[in-house]
Amino acid sequence: MKYVTRILFVLIPLIFIITKLSGVETVDIQLHDTYLVISMFHITTLISIFLLANGVLYELIDPNRLVKILTLFHVALIIFPVVYIFFLLLTDQNSLSPLVDSTSVRIPMMLNLIPVFILGFLILVANIIIGSLLFQKRKKLNPTVLDDKML
Repeated sequence: MKYVTRILFVLIPLIFIITKLSGVETVDIQLHDTYLVISMFHITTLISIFLLANGVLYELIDPNRLVKILTLFHVALIIFPVVYIFFLLLTDQNSLSPLVDSTSVRIPMMLNLIPVFILGFLILVANIIIGSLLFQKRKKLNPTVLDDKML
């Protein structure tokens, strides 16, 4: 399970490097009658803190208490939206791609990823609960299973 924390911790500097090399300084978003200008540094910092919190959480949880397939789904559902949002933010406004040609298309595409984040968190919570229940069941069947508090 250490690969999960390694993936999340490697993504943090990678996001900063991609942002710096892209040359995009700000993201301009127009929502109805409000025009927002957000610095890419702030977006990068927020996503990095999010990834760091997930990595620390996986580092603190005993890997014996997690279901591996749920961990894989959680990491995939966390990494995919981050990479996709950065792809949308870093593409040029004058891009030839019809999918990311204007802000009116970018914002709904980014907002559609919010349920993916929520599903990722629900899978994390389910992973912790199911993993703890399975660990307790294994501990009852085999009393020699060591608890992390017994070490």
